[in-house]
Amino acid sequence: MTELDNKIWAHCDDYQHNWIVAYLPLEMKKTVALMRSAVCPKCASPIIMMGKTP
Repeated sequence: MTELDNKIWAHCDDYQHNWIVAYLPLEMKKTVALMRSAVCPKCASPIIMMGKTP
């Protein structure tokens, strides 16, 4: 796994902020909980997209 492959990135759709939500490997239950509860740390927008790249 490369360094980019072990991160789950989030992208705020409202203001285009990017941040790392989680590093893999991570237990599946924790990963799902993080993804469901994620909001933008800068603007608190709940409209986010997640993926392997910023």
